Amino acid sequence: MKDVTTLFGSALDRSSSYLYTSVRSALEADNDIWCLADSDTNEKWAYIGKNDGESLTEYYGILCEAYPVAFLYDNCPDKIKAVLDKCGVEYTAFDEELSCDEAILHHYITDTLIIDDRFLEDDYLPFNQEAFDMIVDGRRYLTPYKFAFDDLIYSCPHYTVSELAGMDITEKDNIIFRKATPGEYVLLEDFLYEAIFIPEGAVSPPREIIKRPELQVYIENFGSRRSDICMFAEKDGKVIGAAWVRIMNDYGSISPHIPSLAISLYPEYRGHGTGTALMRVLLNEVRRNGYGFVSLSVQKANYAYTMYRKLGFETVRETTDEYIMKKYLF
Repeated sequence: MKDVTTLFGSALDRSSSYLYTSVRSALEADNDIWCLADSDTNEKWAYIGKNDGESLTEYYGILCEAYPVAFLYDNCPDKIKAVLDKCGVEYTAFDEELSCDEAILHHYITDTLIIDDRFLEDDYLPFNQEAFDMIVDGRRYLTPYKFAFDDLIYSCPHYTVSELAGMDITEKDNIIFRKATPGEYVLLEDFLYEAIFIPEGAVSPPREIIKRPELQVYIENFGSRRSDICMFAEKDGKVIGAAWVRIMNDYGSISPHIPSLAISLYPEYRGHGTGTALMRVLLNEVRRNGYGFVSLSVQKANYAYTMYRKLGFETVRETTDEYIMKKYLF
């Protein structure tokens, strides 16, 4: 796989002869394939995916509209790669750890600010204006970290260096966020129980409640399906939280093609932003695996509803006690 500097350096040299519409037409000559452009973004990328006649039901990668470059998921069919080869479009893995020199990065990202998080006063603005001006002036645009290119493409307009780090393990306040290993899936029993919302003043249910079929659907034989994805939060060698998705017929299901999400932390680690950070790590991983949406259910009295709203989840329907929410990942 080529790094971003090589990839975009070659693409820039050939951009004058690149015709995106021709490549799109070649891809869509196969009735099962569709290129969906996102008119709301500034990055000029089209999503390549499986076409059901109305929408994309599975995502295979993204195709740049400005340069002959594509980033592909592991599930991308060989027939798509064959079309890209024929059309002279270079491609690489979507989640590959890639490096890029500042000139190429600056040429590509014209409307986005890359902020060195060592200059920030906290996780958000305001930040050190003098240090920030150095970045704008080009004297310090990006520290020499490696990053995953999807973090540049799909994150919010402002990034920190930590958010750009394309590693499976990310640290925040001495907490490590990482993929769960198959041997650790048994821990999901604990976190399934912790995910049960208990209103203030109510008595906690017995642990045996997780054996009910409507709850076992969240964890039974976890890891046996392509959609089973789980991320852990770990502190001092102890797993303190879990967030996971799978396609299942649960309380938050809205489609047989969309994974449902569950998350929980041990009580003593709640309320400090760890859950939000864990959610971001999981959503990024779900997106990398080619899913365009994720859904969940949350009780109306649960304070986590506010977190979901801040993360971009929208209510699609509601019951007497719950909101059913979804988030568009692209």
